[in-house]
Amino acid sequence: MRGKRLIILSITLCFMLSIVGSVVAGESTESNNMDSDLMIFDMVLARPAGLISIGVGTSLFVLSLPFTLCSRNVKHTAHKLIMEPINYTFTRPLGQMEWQ
Repeated sequence: MRGKRLIILSITLCFMLSIVGSVVAGESTESNNMDSDLMIFDMVLARPAGLISIGVGTSLFVLSLPFTLCSRNVKHTAHKLIMEPINYTFTRPLGQMEWQ
């Protein structure tokens, strides 16, 4: 119970410090709120969805491997089903939804 309170307190403190830091720096909070909302959305929903898409893409690649070997299209299929989700999930800046 004490650990749960500590986690909630630290998350609340982080959010408060991020707002106070931008106000002290003299930055516009409206544009920062938009950026922080996108970052939160990205961290909570888009990145986990990217992890799921890596697993699904890898599974589909393995299932389609006999057919892609026959058509000699393995590199293109691996790039589309595995590498693009990996790049979207791990190399994209936080909060930037469009990538490449």
